[in-house]
Amino acid sequence: IGTVIAAISDSLGTRLGWAAGVASCLFQGIYLAYVKKSGAETGLGAFGVLYYHSVISLPILVAFVIVMGEVSQVLAYPQLFHVPFLVVLFFSLSMGVVLNYALFLATEKTSPTSTLVSGQVKSILQTAVGMFTFGGGDTSPRYLFGTLLNISGGIGYGVSKYLDMRERQQMAHPQT
Repeated sequence: IGTVIAAISDSLGTRLGWAAGVASCLFQGIYLAYVKKSGAETGLGAFGVLYYHSVISLPILVAFVIVMGEVSQVLAYPQLFHVPFLVVLFFSLSMGVVLNYALFLATEKTSPTSTLVSGQVKSILQTAVGMFTFGGGDTSPRYLFGTLLNISGGIGYGVSKYLDMRERQQMAHPQT
């Protein structure tokens, strides 16, 4: 409900932007469910599943980069072989690997829904920091109410999953 209220009162967003956000959540949920299923079926750990998903995705990514003409744009970048740029590129790639590994590990250890919710909480924090750091965000009372309602739902879900997990642990290991 919070998302709907925020979407209706968002004076800066577009229908296409909100549709892309909804599609992103939907596809990420499907993808995380697939990651969980493929890890369970193969017996691979998070790193193994990450490796195989990366290898499978690479040809699609390379084809997309070629079709979109990004190779020539990268090669034309004047700072491409300067050491400071390469250092930042290396650290950015390293953070991407760590982030993806953490995502796969979270999916392996919890449910895809829990991973998706925690990812959305991270996105909310990034959005809040971006709104106040760079400005340009919608701060109407109705939009903020919808956003806070949405955040409350995510927190409530997290708390209920945590309590459910504790209850299952207590049932599996009753204290005598």
